[in-house]
Order: sequence, then C-alpha cells, then structure tokens
Amino acid sequence: GGSLLLSNNILNVGQGCLGEGPHMATLDLSGLDNLTLQQARVYVAGGGTAALRGLAGTLLLARTNLLTLTGATPTFLVGDNGAGAGTTNISVVLLGQTNIIFSDSMVVGGRKQSASLSFNPSFSSPNLYLRKDSTGARATLLGVGDAGFTSITGSSSTTNVMDLSAGTSDIMANTVYVGRTAQVASAHAGMTGTLTMGAGTLDVNTLE
Repeated sequence: GGSLLLSNNILNVGQGCLGEGPHMATLDLSGLDNLTLQQARVYVAGGGTAALRGLAGTLLLARTNLLTLTGATPTFLVGDNGAGAGTTNISVVLLGQTNIIFSDSMVVGGRKQSASLSFNPSFSSPNLYLRKDSTGARATLLGVGDAGFTSITGSSSTTNVMDLSAGTSDIMANTVYVGRTAQVASAHAGMTGTLTMGAGTLDVNTLE
C-alpha cells in the first residue's frame, strides 16, 4: 500500500563507475498502490558521463502510475551511456498494472546500453496509455534501440526490447524508431530493437 508523489525533479535510477563491472542499482516501487510524477523525468541508467560510466539500473513501478513528464528530451529514458565504452549490463523497467504516461519522448535503449521494458508479471491484466500530455496529443518520439535521439561519436551494438504482449496498450506517437543507428556516420551500426504489442492500439505516423 501507500503512495508516492514526486514533483519537479528526476526519478534517476542507476549505478556507475569508471569502468566496466557487475553493478546494478534497483528501485522497487511495486509494493506501492500509487506513484505520481508531476513535471518530472524518468532516467533508468540514463545520462552517463566521463566520470560515471557503465550506468546500470532496474526500476519496478507501482501498481498504479500517473507519470507527467516534462523537460529535456527524452523525458523517459532507459539505458544510455554516451561516455566511455558503455556496459554489458541490461537496464530494466517493469511497468505496473495501470500505467498512464504523458511523455513527449520515450527511449528504451539508447547509446552503448541494452535495455528492456515490459509489464511486471506480478500484476494481472496490465495496461499502458502513452501520450504527449493530458490533452491526448501524440508523443513526438518512441524509440526502442534508438542511438539517434542525440548526436554521438564512437560505436557500439546493443539489443533492446519493449515487450507489451502481456497486457493492453494504447499508444499514439508521431514517430517510432525500432533499431535506429546514431546520427554520426558509422556509429552504432548494430543497434537492434524489438517492439512487441499485445492487445490494444499502436497509432503512429512514421514507423522506422
């Protein structure tokens, strides 16, 4: 039971170091009834720096989640290590039973980091509703294995999964990238993404 409200901040889950290693930060909110984020961002192993490389994290969301995400894009980012050689650790998000996410841009698996997002099997009949905001507008970007959401040098191949097959989803987005290479020529040539839908709707203008 219980509820958690976070406003005007970043929910940041990740552990890093100066090199590669078997490290992982885990935040388990699955015992909460409600999680509400207002004018916030979600980073799970996102935003690595030269001094904090190889970020890895796992986030288990609450039973019911209302996430209103704003600020620098992407506002929901799972797995992104732009600095150093990245990491072989896989960062994970498990959604709750009810998930309402207002995010202009959502990336599962960015630079030099493999990532996974799926429903928590502990909850029955889960669902996901994804829009840009509460007006029902389309999200601008949904990326699964998307190294091209920002510029980068170097190269790395990652495997990334967004598996929604266990529940019902209602997603409206302008562009969905599944396995997009980086903006810089020859970087991240081996990006792999898999998006699996179950019941529901995926309404997009451009799918690449």
